Formats: sequence, structure tokens, C-alpha cells
Amino acid sequence: MTINQKMYYILFAILLFTFSKSKAQITIGNTSLDTSTLANHLNTPWDLIYTPDSSLFFTERIGKVSRIDLINNQTHLLIDISPKVEAIGESGLLGMAINLNMAVPRIYLVYTYKDSNNTFFEKVESYIYDSNQDTLLFDNKLIDSIPANTYHTGARLVLHNNQLYISTGDAGNTSLSQDLNSLAGKILRINLNGSIPNDNPINGSPIYSWGHRNPQGLYFANNFMYSSEHGPTTDDEINIITKGENYGWPNVHGFCDLANEITFCNDSNVTEPIYAWTPTVATAGISYYEHSAIPEWNESILLATLKDSRLISLKLNSAKDSIVTHSEYLINTFGRLRDVETNSWGEVFIATNSTPHRIIKLHNANFTSINEINSHKYEVKYWPNPANEKLKIKSSNSKINNIQLYNIDGKEVLNKTTATKNLELNTSVFNSGLYILKITFDDKIQIINKVVIDHY
Repeated sequence: MTINQKMYYILFAILLFTFSKSKAQITIGNTSLDTSTLANHLNTPWDLIYTPDSSLFFTERIGKVSRIDLINNQTHLLIDISPKVEAIGESGLLGMAINLNMAVPRIYLVYTYKDSNNTFFEKVESYIYDSNQDTLLFDNKLIDSIPANTYHTGARLVLHNNQLYISTGDAGNTSLSQDLNSLAGKILRINLNGSIPNDNPINGSPIYSWGHRNPQGLYFANNFMYSSEHGPTTDDEINIITKGENYGWPNVHGFCDLANEITFCNDSNVTEPIYAWTPTVATAGISYYEHSAIPEWNESILLATLKDSRLISLKLNSAKDSIVTHSEYLINTFGRLRDVETNSWGEVFIATNSTPHRIIKLHNANFTSINEINSHKYEVKYWPNPANEKLKIKSSNSKINNIQLYNIDGKEVLNKTTATKNLELNTSVFNSGLYILKITFDDKIQIINKVVIDHY
């Protein structure tokens, strides 16, 4: 099947989506965005993760994990672990991380529970994802006995270089954040089997950084680990997380700008945030947006906030280590916002923390013209599929400007600029698996498809 034929199928799915889901339009600066409700009347959706097979996974605080198939817009419940989850206040099933690019795909979950003494704790578990049955099966307990509470639990997960990072809150006990014998108020790092990396800053400990109050956003981009953190009544923060660093809580709120804070910062080598808010905005989930579909947000950290119900765009400098502008959007449009997710096609997904608790997609429908995509001008053939050593690509009419290849984790593994109708990719250097092929023509029209690399 050619890409042109597949585009007709995608067009049909989009049209079906248009008539089956609620849809409206909003304006971001000079850009008009279509908004569509993907799921509604949920039980506090908390974490969103997009995967390149056109799926959007999400957790619900009560103890559910589901997947939205973005092609047919169907929601599938993968597992319900609510019997072992204690979901009171801000606790429950919270963060998630996904690794589909392995022999046995796994999803990692963090949730709060009560032990036999009625004490709150937090644990991280791995689950095997059976894509054929679209279900999760318990695999392994990775880390347990993290101090927790009905609030200040942190509980954001992120995967990077086959290691799992876990944010934890101070569990309402501020002294724990500076206590290196406690796992509360930290960013933790473990291997995917639960063992401790040999190069962690403290030998035999999962602690990666400390001095945190309640970090509820954690995202890796631009070779940095960005974090959003709730302050008390002042100084919500955006931090860049670095191994072995102290971020100051509870002795420092925001920057080291008061006399007692300066002393502690100097004595404890505290790392300051790259941005802080007073009054607070109630920081929640973060993502990084890098696409020209919404130029107002390009090369920015997107921050979901609970207070005043807004999405904040934080434009980064060229080095990506400093925030140069701060802009607010969607104020009181969708209610309190819990999480935000992006994908490489320029779409944005939002989880709301207000009734009716929904997941919303925002995209610039004018960025890529469906009518143009479906014309024979953009017919492309590629073979063989599955590919072993080589993948050949041929455009019928338009010159190809750029080829990008993404693995199933969404990591770009190839970015090739060209100006030809025919090219050949060396696929021998990539692992066997499912990949997403993104083709950009010289007039900026883009098409996508799935390819399989199989080294037999």
C-alpha cells in the first residue's frame, strides 16, 4: 500500500473523528488551533504519554491505566489496580513511564498505598505490556517504602538511557528533603530492574538529587532534565536537575536572595532554579514543544498549572538552559490543568483537573493541508517493508526535503536533509523493530508512516 492510499485511510479517520468527538477552535497568538475532546468524565487523569504508534496512554488517580488509539479514537482500559491504590487527597496512581522498544515492552507505574500500620508509602512497579491483548500484566516491584502522604508525593517518572528517574515529595515533613537517609524530597534514579546505578552520587543509594519540596513535572529534552516544583505560598520553580546537586528546600525558597538563604546556599552548594514564581501558579506536568505548527510555543517548555487554570509557555534561550520569555494561554478555558504532552507532529495533549476531567487534543489543522496530502503530488513508495539492510524511498513528483526516523519510544534516530525524489537509507545500523518514518517535502508538507526494520 502506498503512502497516498494510507493518507486516504487517515483522512477517513480524521473525518470520523470530526463527527464523533466534540470540537472547537481557539486562538494562540496568531495561530488558530482545533481542540478535540479525546476522553471525558474520567477520574482525575494524571499522566499523559504519547507513543509514535499513534497512541496516547494515560493514568487515572483512582488506579486505572488506559490507552487512546488516535487513529480510530477508541479508549482501551489496560489495567485497574485500584484495590491496592490509596487515592486520598492528591495521592493515588500518578506517574507513568513507557518502554515499548524492547523485546518485552514494559510500562512503569508509581502509586501510593497504606501498609498494615496504616502508614502512607509510595512504590514503583513494572508491568508487561501485551499489545496483542492490549493489557498490562504485573512484572516486578522496583522500589518501595518511599515516604508518602495525601499530598506532597511528587510521583513523576521519566525514562532516559535505560534508567528510571522518580520524583518524590517531602510527604509533608520538610526535614526529610535534606535527609540523605530518606527517599522523600528527592529525584531518584534506578536501573530498569530496580538495582542502583553504579554511578549514582551516593554509593548504594537511589538518590540522584535532593532538597525538593514537591516536584510534579519531570521531562528530558535538549540533554537536560527539566523539573517543575510546587513552592509553599511563594516560589514555584523550574529546575534543571543535575546529579548530586542540592536544590535547597526547606532552607531556600526559590533563589538564594535572602541573607539566611545565601549562607545556606554557600555552605551547601545549592543549585538555584532557572525560573520562579511569586505568587505561585501551582505547577503541574511539563513537556517540551519543538515544532513550527504552533510558532508561539516553538522551543518552549509547556507547563500545566492548577492555579488560575492556565498553560504557560516558557521560551528557552539558544543553549536551552535559561528561560527568556514567559507567556500564559488557555486561561480559564479548560479549567485546572494537570498534565501536558506533545508529539513530534506538533500536536499538544492536555489532561484537566476539573470536572468533567477530560483529555483534550490541540492541533493546527492548517499546518498540513489534508487535500494537498491526498493529491498524487505527494505519492511516495518505499520498499522493502520490512527492511533489512536498505530502505528505498521514491517520490512520484515532489522533491523530498527531509527524512526523519523515530523509534517506538519517540527518539529521533535519523535526520537527513536532501533535495531529491529518490534516496536509499542504510537501515543496517538500526535495531530491529517498529519505526515511524516522517517525510517533509520542499513545500513543508509532511507525511508519516510506519516501517519495520527486521534483521531476520
